[in-house]
Amino acid sequence: MKRVLTVVIILFLLATQMVPAAAQSPLSITYLFGQTATKDLEQLKPLQDQLDIVMPGYFDINADGSLSIRINQEFITRAHDMGLRVVPFISNHFNKTAGHNALSRSQEIIAQVVAAVQQHKLDGINLDLENIPVEDKQLFNRFAGQMAAELHKLGKTLSIALPATEVLPGTGWAQAYDYETLAEIADYIVVMTYDQHWETPGPVAALPWVEQVIKTLSQKIPREKLVLGLPFYGRWWINGRRVKEISYKGALNIAANYMEQPKWDAEAQSPYLDFVDADGNRHQVWYEDANSLGTKLGLMEKYNLAGTACWRLGLEDPAFWETYRRFRAVINEKEQENTANRGIERLFTDIAKHWAAKEIEYLYRLGLVAGYQDHTFKPDQSISRAEATAVLVRWLGLPPGRNNPFKDISQDHWAYDTILAAASGGIVSGYADNTFRPDSSITRAELAVLLHRVLAVPEKAGKSFPDLADGHWAYTAVVSLQGHGLLTGYPDGTFKPQAPVTRAEFSAILARAIKMGA
Repeated sequence: MKRVLTVVIILFLLATQMVPAAAQSPLSITYLFGQTATKDLEQLKPLQDQLDIVMPGYFDINADGSLSIRINQEFITRAHDMGLRVVPFISNHFNKTAGHNALSRSQEIIAQVVAAVQQHKLDGINLDLENIPVEDKQLFNRFAGQMAAELHKLGKTLSIALPATEVLPGTGWAQAYDYETLAEIADYIVVMTYDQHWETPGPVAALPWVEQVIKTLSQKIPREKLVLGLPFYGRWWINGRRVKEISYKGALNIAANYMEQPKWDAEAQSPYLDFVDADGNRHQVWYEDANSLGTKLGLMEKYNLAGTACWRLGLEDPAFWETYRRFRAVINEKEQENTANRGIERLFTDIAKHWAAKEIEYLYRLGLVAGYQDHTFKPDQSISRAEATAVLVRWLGLPPGRNNPFKDISQDHWAYDTILAAASGGIVSGYADNTFRPDSSITRAELAVLLHRVLAVPEKAGKSFPDLADGHWAYTAVVSLQGHGLLTGYPDGTFKPQAPVTRAEFSAILARAIKMGA
């Protein structure tokens, strides 16, 4: 019976992951750019417990709007081995012409991106088209919407990077983006809360400015979708003219070379250098350290944002990661404390009057299930045959399968390896026409047979159902699991073997098994 409990828990948790759930920990993202994959992996290894998603620059928009793709499969595999999701970004590198031309070739680009996502088992895409023409606002909406639709079919995410603005509808190149519509389309919006000062000397991201941006954009972007951009870089000006971007280490080197001590701007909550050299040139350096970044983390907590996205790994103050580790630990502790005080109607807005509300709440209190970003549970949503199979293979630890008996399973399918492993292990056999139908919802009869096949519970006669004849292919499995109290029928006495299994039904089964002491 303990094996029954384990399978149902795993299956249920998989179902919750089909749409990004409201995380108990803040989402932690870092962009990767300008370094070798070897260097990135070296820096990621000690940070794997602090990060959730890495965003390498695998997709570049050319001046004519065409897409160049440079993907490192070894990096993806090793990042996945670290438990990191790989969500590459698509960039036009601030080239307005390239951005405009790309939007005129949207179908071509979407097809290329989706194919790459499937082939390389990527976890999603980050859309980072900056400085597009204002008149392309609706074209960008359409492009993002179509990209999201295709990715969501694969169970992948779309996040969009958007410029920071203190006012709406925005100033400068921020005017080209429809924040409200894009927030409805995307799973997350990464707000680039940096580059406050670009042409003239000043902080990269002064705290009051960042807070105003959050206040402004949270009017259009749900806070549970708003990811706060954190700058790891600084800028160096000489006589008011920008010289270059610099890392934290670069800022300290400038201070050491000119024998200057870093200063602290209390209003901006930022370190800086401001001095005149021996030749009479004024140097101004604004950068970020662990303290300045820590104050911005406080804003993420204050406004209950989805998480942070750092630009970019390798430029930061190394002490930041300890600051971030402590911050996440505090957030997690507070979340656990708050959970016990929330009513179920506040946890999930769509189950207050649902028949399985008590079971769902019971499981949530035990930390076994989670909801979705929009604070719903979607109790009547079904799961697919591929999802169930993937979890069973993982739980049983089945070795990879070599032969593909199914004509509708290609190597591009996300569950290809696990379905072959399940077939080789005798868990699944598919349909008479040699198809597996991976994306079809798993039915109640199919689930009963799958569980009965792998659980090896003792046979125990239960009651029969009028819509499940003795000769039905799932009869023995259904009656046996019903006898153990793990499956039940409907109020009208039927079992409905062809009905899809819902999240609510999983909740009821799981709660029943736990309370039975399985």
